[in-house]
Amino acid sequence: MGKILFKIFLLLAAAAAIVIAIVVIDRQPLVKALPELVKSNVQEHGSVWVPLSQIPQALQEAIIDTEDRSFYTNPGISFAGTARSLVIDLMSGSYSEGGSTLTQQLARQYFLTDRKTISRKVKEAILAVMITNNFSKREILTMYLNSVYFGHGAWGIHAAAGVFFNKPAAQLNFAQCTLLAGLPQAPSYLDPFTNYRAARIRQTEVLRSMIEAGDLSPEMASRIWHMPLNLR
Repeated sequence: MGKILFKIFLLLAAAAAIVIAIVVIDRQPLVKALPELVKSNVQEHGSVWVPLSQIPQALQEAIIDTEDRSFYTNPGISFAGTARSLVIDLMSGSYSEGGSTLTQQLARQYFLTDRKTISRKVKEAILAVMITNNFSKREILTMYLNSVYFGHGAWGIHAAAGVFFNKPAAQLNFAQCTLLAGLPQAPSYLDPFTNYRAARIRQTEVLRSMIEAGDLSPEMASRIWHMPLNLR
């Protein structure tokens, strides 16, 4: 029995190595062209590219603390999150979407299909590592914030700031930043225009994540919660 399991392990390892080699060879040119792909996508949606210097630090911290707390130190993937997700998939025989970092979400959006398979998840992880090896964390975060869907037709932070608050991204206040940071999890359901209560509950989760990450004190989080949002 042990020999059979060992052979199965070797076969799986060999298959994984082949997948990795194919992905790396096939996708390397596309990965290097990612900034151009993102900017083209921004233009296609009728939006405007926003440099990181014009995106409030509050929004950057809120997104990272909520979506990918180890963003600045991980290699593009969360080993614990990815391993846990893969184990759940293999044991259940189904597919779960969890365990993805910001970089993996970026890789999924630009290089992969929506088909939910374990092989796609493996490719997603490989591509995320490749993206991390080719770009700085600031560049990756900028591409993510200009690409992510916030709901209500708003792709990227420029569109989101305009659609929800009728202002440029640079002028978003702390309350508005923490509301927006929660929307990418479920953009349609959390749309503050149609489901204000759910959006506010999600904002509470974002504030809690920022407290846990050490970026906010409980007192400051409470003050932010009571700030007017001034939705359009």
